[in-house]
Amino acid sequence: YNGSGGLFGKVEETSIIKNINIKNASNTAIDSDNPPRIGFIAGQCYGIISNCHITNSELLNVICDYSGGIVGFTNNKIINCSVKNSTFELSSNSLGSIAGRLYYGEIINSYSYKNAISGNSSHNGGMVGIAENSSITNSYVYKNAYNVNKTNRGLIIGTATKVNVTYCYYNEGSSLKPIYNMSND
Repeated sequence: YNGSGGLFGKVEETSIIKNINIKNASNTAIDSDNPPRIGFIAGQCYGIISNCHITNSELLNVICDYSGGIVGFTNNKIINCSVKNSTFELSSNSLGSIAGRLYYGEIINSYSYKNAISGNSSHNGGMVGIAENSSITNSYVYKNAYNVNKTNRGLIIGTATKVNVTYCYYNEGSSLKPIYNMSND
């Protein structure tokens, strides 16, 4: 398998993907000789993803470059999306329950809820594995479980460069804790 995988392999910048619900899906055993970008909605997306939801699904035994519940790689907007009760057990450069890599992109009004994230990934985030020159607004991570073997693990972002996080939340015990106006310019 070469390239990117998901419901859509590659989505061009003039496209809008919206109103998709995926439940009880499984994606396994991707070729490690040419590691792709993997997401349930799209492997890589240059367009907009809106109102898409993943529930009770799994990425297992996958070896890839960027992997996420919604999208492997994006440089555009993810709006009103969620990943719930899903399992990610894989080896990748970066893994996030919403996006593996967010590059000059935005995540708005989205959440990650009760996902299990494990494996051997270099950059692990509750929402995004690697975020660069991007923003996450009005979103939250709640009760994700982590069992990862490498460094750069974050409750929201594994590794962030020039990222603004505004009005976002993560769980601590039984309550949500706010993160207001975090920037790492």
